[in-house]
Amino acid sequence: MAVSPRFWSTRLVRIVVLLLVLASATARADKSPETAKYLSGGASAVSGAVLLYAFLEPPLGEPFDKPVLITGLALAVVTPSLGEYYAGEYFTPGFAIRIAAGGLAAYAMQNETEKTTCDTASNATDPKCERLKGAGVALVGVAALGFIGGMWYDSLDAEDAVGRWRKRHNIVVAPTSNGVALGGSF
Repeated sequence: MAVSPRFWSTRLVRIVVLLLVLASATARADKSPETAKYLSGGASAVSGAVLLYAFLEPPLGEPFDKPVLITGLALAVVTPSLGEYYAGEYFTPGFAIRIAAGGLAAYAMQNETEKTTCDTASNATDPKCERLKGAGVALVGVAALGFIGGMWYDSLDAEDAVGRWRKRHNIVVAPTSNGVALGGSF
């Protein structure tokens, strides 16, 4: 019995919500830069894989699987910031860039489309297809680059977010001959 993509997309959303709760609820005296990096980088990779899957396994006659694509986009908006959530930063520059890129893409899809005769039409009276005009293609391209850049920014900034968290909480981590010393004011 084949499992539908919707089954996996709903499970994936639940897993991401659980990861968000766990990442932001960690109550350690110190936070690890490596953990932040792996949270952001790994989550970006997973959301990218879901987006790719939407185009690899579309329903018959469709260019992509819409529910999986929407799930992948939602994941790609939120999950690259997992490392920052772990460090107590809930609104990041990368998140803002992804939101702005989504707005630009929505604008292009709304205002830069035209109805044309479909490539598969047998005559001019067949149903019309919506296509992006020249400026719409450019705007969607810029939005895609911005979206990917916002994901990249958050993945790269996760380690620095932990450093900012340590500075806000006056925590110093120093190597010693027996391991690591943790100090600060609490």
